[in-house]
Amino acid sequence: MHPNINYSVIMPLYNDEMLVKVVLKHYQSAIRIIFFDMGSTDDGPKIAISGNREVIFVENKFDDLINIKIKNEAWKDLASNNDYVIVQDTDELIFFPDSPNDIISKLYDWKCNSISHSRVTSYAVIMEDEEWLQVNTRLMCNQHPTLSFTNGTRDDPICLEMNFPPNMYDKPMIFNPNAIRNTNFFPGQHDWAPEFIKTPKSPSVRPLMLHCRYLGRNREKLRTQQTRERIKHQFHLGFGVQYNITDDQIDDRINYIYNSKKNINIFSGFIKYVSHQGANNFLLALNKESDFITKNLIAGKTWEPTVSSAIASLSNKNSLFIDIGANIGIHALTAANCGSNVIAFEPHPANFKILKKAIIANGWDSLIDYYQLAVSDKEGSTMTLFDDPNNMGGSSLHRNFNRDTFFVLTTSIDAQKLNFSNYENVTIKIDVEGHEKNVLMGMQTTLNYSKLKAIIIEFNKLLLTTQDLLAIYSYLFAYGFHDCRVLLNHPKDSWSGDALPAHIPAFKINQDELSDLLNASEVLELLFLRD
Repeated sequence: MHPNINYSVIMPLYNDEMLVKVVLKHYQSAIRIIFFDMGSTDDGPKIAISGNREVIFVENKFDDLINIKIKNEAWKDLASNNDYVIVQDTDELIFFPDSPNDIISKLYDWKCNSISHSRVTSYAVIMEDEEWLQVNTRLMCNQHPTLSFTNGTRDDPICLEMNFPPNMYDKPMIFNPNAIRNTNFFPGQHDWAPEFIKTPKSPSVRPLMLHCRYLGRNREKLRTQQTRERIKHQFHLGFGVQYNITDDQIDDRINYIYNSKKNINIFSGFIKYVSHQGANNFLLALNKESDFITKNLIAGKTWEPTVSSAIASLSNKNSLFIDIGANIGIHALTAANCGSNVIAFEPHPANFKILKKAIIANGWDSLIDYYQLAVSDKEGSTMTLFDDPNNMGGSSLHRNFNRDTFFVLTTSIDAQKLNFSNYENVTIKIDVEGHEKNVLMGMQTTLNYSKLKAIIIEFNKLLLTTQDLLAIYSYLFAYGFHDCRVLLNHPKDSWSGDALPAHIPAFKINQDELSDLLNASEVLELLFLRD
C-alpha cells in the first residue's frame, strides 16, 4: 500500500453475501469499507464484520430516497483522513484496466495530478451459473475475482429493453471529499449536481465500473423476484419500475439478457494466460511488443510448455517454488496458480516491475514473495547486468550486448536462510544466463535439505562450455540428484507451443547421454530429481 494515499468505500447492502466477499477482496486496500445494511437475512453483514469492515444497520426496508440520503451524507465524516471516497452499490466495482487490483497506485497518480472526481465507464457483467461458481473458487484460493468477468456488454440490456439511456450506469462514483461540499446525487445515483470547493478536474481516461448484476440465470431470477417484492411500495413514484414485471416476463428478460452478452476485454497491458491443460487462467503483464517472449504470448502461445507442465506437476498447496531469474513471472505464476507458495528473484528493473504488476493483478501478494535481486554466491555485492533489448529474459551478468547496463545487488540462497519446515517438497528453478555455477555455490547448505526434491536448470552452450555444464551435472549428482530428465531441447524443440497436461517426462538420461545431447543442441532445460 502506498503510504501517501487513503481511500474508503460506502455502499448499501441487502442479501448479497457472495458479492460481499468479492467487494472485500476487490477493495482490500481501502482503509474503510462501510456497508449500510437494509435488512439482510443472509450472512452478508456477518461476512463483512468478520473481514474487519463496518456494518451500519438502517431501516428494514429498501427505499431509493433513504439510499440516496445515505450516499449524499455518509461520506462527509471521511474527509479528514481520506484522499478519495468511492460511493457505490454492492454490485459495482471500480476497475482500472492497466492496474487491476492496484487501486492505490492509480489514486496516487490522481492525487499527484489534482484529480477531484470521475464518472465511470460501465460494463454490465453477464455470467452463467457455472462462471459465478468459478468466482467462488478463485476467492477461496485468494485470486482476484474479476478475472472471471469476461462476458458482458457495454450497454445494459435492461436499459435497452426499457428505453432508458443505454449507458445510464456511467455514474459519478469517486471523488476527493476535500474538494467538494455536497454531492447532491439524484435517486439511483445516475447523476449529481456537485458543489465543488476547489476547481474540479477529471482524469483524461475514466475508470471502468463492472456492474456485477447478472451473475447466473438462477441467481438473476431469484434476485429479480425478491427485489420486486421488496421495492413494490415505491413503484408509484417511478423508482425501480424495471422490476415491476411478472415471473413469465422475468424468464423472457433473462433470455434476452443472456443473448446480449459478448466477450469483453477489460484489461490493458495484460493477457489471460493458460500455463497447462486444465488450469485456470491467470493474468500476465506484458513487456514491450518487440520483446521475444512477449511476441509469442501475444500470438497465443504457451511459453516453454514442457517446463510449465513439469512445474504444475511439482506444485501444490504443500509445496514451495523458488524461481531464480523469474523474468516476467510466467513460471512463478504457474506455480502459484497451482496453490504453491513462491519466492521469486528477478534483478532486471523492467522485468521486476512487470513481475510485481502481475502478482498484484492476480491478488497473490500472500502467495508470492518477490525480490529485485540477482542470486549469486555472495550476499550484498554489486554486479553489472547487461540488457538484451530484444529478449529481456536473456539479459545476463556474463554476456555484454553493448546496450544498456544496470547495477544490481546480489544475494545467495543460503543467505536467505529459508525455512522449509512447512512444506512437503521444494522445487528450485534456475535460469540465470551463464551464472548457474555461482548460484549453485551460494546454495550449498540449501542443497543438503531433504525437502528440496527438484531443480530445473537451463544449460546454455552460448554462455557456458560443455565441460562447465557437465561439471554442473556432476555437482548435482553428488548431492543425490541422480534422476535427470530433459524438459526442452532447443532448437529441436520450440520455445513456445500449445499448452500440455501437467506431467514429468518419463525418459531419464545419464551423463554420457547428456554429453551427446549437448553436442547436438544449443540449449537444454533439465529437471533434476531426488528421492
